[in-house]
Amino acid sequence: MPTPESPYFFPVPSVVVVGIFHGYLYLAHVLYFLVIVPLGEYPSEANSFLLHHTTT
Repeated sequence: MPTPESPYFFPVPSVVVVGIFHGYLYLAHVLYFLVIVPLGEYPSEANSFLLHHTTT
């Protein structure tokens, strides 16, 4: 059982948290593309977003 003095005590929980966080973001993006792209709303949104943020 790792103790707080062990250098492996903090990295492991942080790695688990980051992994869960990235997994959540990955699922959110997959669901977003699966829902928005078939509806045909993504290209116009992306174009307006890119135009708005690249011409400033």
